[in-house]
Amino acid sequence: MSAQQEAVVDRLIEAYNRGDAKAFAALFAPDATVFSYPGVAMQEGAAAIEAEYARVFERFPGGRTETAHRSVIGSRVVDLERVTRREGGEAADVLTLYTVENDRITRAEMLTAVQAEAA
Repeated sequence: MSAQQEAVVDRLIEAYNRGDAKAFAALFAPDATVFSYPGVAMQEGAAAIEAEYARVFERFPGGRTETAHRSVIGSRVVDLERVTRREGGEAADVLTLYTVENDRITRAEMLTAVQAEAA
């Protein structure tokens, strides 16, 4: 089971690295929510996720993310990701907790270094 959840998140990262908002959002359930820590909804629904990431990819072409560390517990995938907004730019750490059910992400919650320091 955990290999299936990991494969979904791997495809999400691949879509992010291609700058493909449609493929990125297709990995989310129609009613999925993306949260910013601590539980602040940023995008609700796959359509809103696609629209937001289309803007992100347009604003930051060449942005990349890579998994620095991963743990899987049941339906949850916890990634420490290194995100670079611009080619050659400085990377930022983002801790993301993905809930994956029926081969779709139903919830993602992100914590950045700035948020961690403020908490």
